[in-house]
Amino acid sequence: MSFPLIAAHRGGAGLWPENSLTAFRNAIRLPVDLIEFDVHRCKDGLLVVHHDPTLDRMTDGEGPLADKKWEELCSVTVNGTDGEPLPLLDEVISLIAPTDIDLRLEFKCRSDGSRYAGIEADTIALLRETGMLRRTIFTSFHWDTLETALSLASVRGAIALMEKTAAAAPDDYAASLALVRAKAIPEIAVPGALMTSDSLARARDMGLRAGAFGINTQDRITAAFDLGASAFTTDRPDWALAEKEKRREAAQAISV
Repeated sequence: MSFPLIAAHRGGAGLWPENSLTAFRNAIRLPVDLIEFDVHRCKDGLLVVHHDPTLDRMTDGEGPLADKKWEELCSVTVNGTDGEPLPLLDEVISLIAPTDIDLRLEFKCRSDGSRYAGIEADTIALLRETGMLRRTIFTSFHWDTLETALSLASVRGAIALMEKTAAAAPDDYAASLALVRAKAIPEIAVPGALMTSDSLARARDMGLRAGAFGINTQDRITAAFDLGASAFTTDRPDWALAEKEKRREAAQAISV
């Protein structure tokens, strides 16, 4: 019996401070399939794990991350932690690499929505150097970034994240699916609120794998299993794992 792949979103943002070393250290103790996190690049080129393009919401710093040198970022601490700094991508890889868990890495953009020039090649080089390239799934709302990454290397997978506005409008959704297929991206993920049998079936009809993101409530987690989502991210991986175990036990009871 197959189940959706479960990804701890930002390391499990409903349990620990998102995208923090604390979150990643705790998430690797769970039997999740993937740990999801976000990557930006600071002014002097280092790859930094952080969700927002700015520091204001989740740290004691402020302003665009891309405008800061790493020396400046070293003094910034992540809210909700015991004074932890922002993680670098190589630190996150070092934590996860010895486990059986794979990476779900989202490429982010600058505050103005522009792409970081060369971030795909730099990320791939680090993943290749650490032996994690074949254990990484790339995701992004910016599909040109995924197309570039896929042209540079073979990875475990790539997932085009669907904007809520596009996924909600039938004609826009159809056009988006066609564009994803044209870019040779093999999988899509729809927002949790728009995950329906129809939205997933339409993607599958286009030859795409279909999953979701933002599956953060018990009822949405149940729905992700019922609808056969290929994978989903969740702030509460503990709830998703409990649902998976319940279904596994039920299947075993039937087979006895």
